[in-house]
Amino acid sequence: MQRRKGPSDDLEENGLRRKIDGVLTESAKVERMYIPMPNVVRKYIPEELQLEPMYKVLTTEQG
Repeated sequence: MQRRKGPSDDLEENGLRRKIDGVLTESAKVERMYIPMPNVVRKYIPEELQLEPMYKVLTTEQG
């Protein structure tokens, strides 16, 4: 992340990695934290209703 202390100051690098017990968080873990979560929410469906067409998971064409 880059930031400025004032409008006329130069950009400074500021790492977002946490330091726990003197050890920085792995960069691969930091990258995973910024991957957007999937936009799919599947609610609990009782077994007797799982075959109902209303509860089927939408395909990519359906939205």
